[in-house]
Amino acid sequence: MRKFVFAGILVLIFTGGMLMVDNLTSAQTAPPTPTPLTGPMGTQADPIAPNSLTSFTVSNPYCYQPDPAVDKCSINFRFVQATDNQSSAPYMTWLAFTISGKKRYNATAFFEGTITYSYDMVPNGLIVACGSPNAGGAGNQYGNVYGVTIQPLDSSRNPMSTDIANVTCPAFSP
Repeated sequence: MRKFVFAGILVLIFTGGMLMVDNLTSAQTAPPTPTPLTGPMGTQADPIAPNSLTSFTVSNPYCYQPDPAVDKCSINFRFVQATDNQSSAPYMTWLAFTISGKKRYNATAFFEGTITYSYDMVPNGLIVACGSPNAGGAGNQYGNVYGVTIQPLDSSRNPMSTDIANVTCPAFSP
């Protein structure tokens, strides 16, 4: 009986030693390099590169005409979020919205790794001219077409990524 107990203890010690050696050797191997994240409309973020974004999410812009009697439309986004990995300077500090080459809105972060924008932050949207029917070439129901650019910027105001879309506004028909 003692021989069986002694043999069982030896088997347990040997198995425990093998598991410990396996854990030590697997802990020393480097994990595989993750592939860059791809966001909406082709934006890219590389989480292991310094000064990069770990995520950049943008909902599609939309344009609406609050008052059909006035040639004013509103461009807005439901949601925009950019996150910096905060590994080394320069850090993301701005989120800039540009409409047809004109900077229209800046959101900022102060010692934070994430900037979030929601449609209710600018409840009336970014005001633009609706335009006459077919002004942008999209048909008689539509007016102007605007190029919208969103860029997370570092502390030196250099773009860290870019997201670009076109938005078509309804036509103003007095």
